[in-house]
Amino acid sequence: MQPTITYAATDKITVGFWATSNFKSDYFYPDGETSYKGYQEIDFNINYQATPFLSVQLWDYYWPSVSKVEGVDNGFFNYGKDGVKTVDAMLVFDFSEYDFPLNATLSTLVAGNDFRYDQNGENPKQNFTTYFEAGYTWEELYQKITLDVLAGVVFNNQAAYYSYTDYDKPSLTNMSIKTEREFQLSERIVMPVSLNYIHNAGKENTEAFGRNFLVAGISFNYK
Repeated sequence: MQPTITYAATDKITVGFWATSNFKSDYFYPDGETSYKGYQEIDFNINYQATPFLSVQLWDYYWPSVSKVEGVDNGFFNYGKDGVKTVDAMLVFDFSEYDFPLNATLSTLVAGNDFRYDQNGENPKQNFTTYFEAGYTWEELYQKITLDVLAGVVFNNQAAYYSYTDYDKPSLTNMSIKTEREFQLSERIVMPVSLNYIHNAGKENTEAFGRNFLVAGISFNYK
């Protein structure tokens, strides 16, 4: 479950909240697999619409372990190497206002637990892990159905922040095709329904998590 709330403070500034949980209390699988069983995350964000096509966003990610783990500090204000907080600065481009349905996002972790280490596992340094994605949208192709295609790449993953992608080279970690249709439930309530196929094209570190995903989504927008 992923509850989301966004509030428009002004015409140009919005603040938001996003969270997720799979309601599992065990952190790791009992058979010793390295992949997570239980996961939860709480994020806060602020968005400034600098121009009609450019917004500047700042996200604060908080992903505490679902149970106590040695060496992990779940403190909300701990941005150190044993913490579970990161800060993400984003530039989001959207040219749909200019009748050009291209969008792009450039994202860099600027603070928090995003450290790379030397060969001995020492001397932590902020890695500034960077992710870039670009997408294109075809609107109302058939029966008001929208089609989005997207590709995203991680450039420097030496801190292993993105667990299921390549660590030592740029990794095409997010390729997706998404269809969506909006249903007008009332004068002010709109219900978008979507289906999204996602492929992780990373060469390494993807076996435990998988490469292909199918995600169905439903939301309610009050305008």
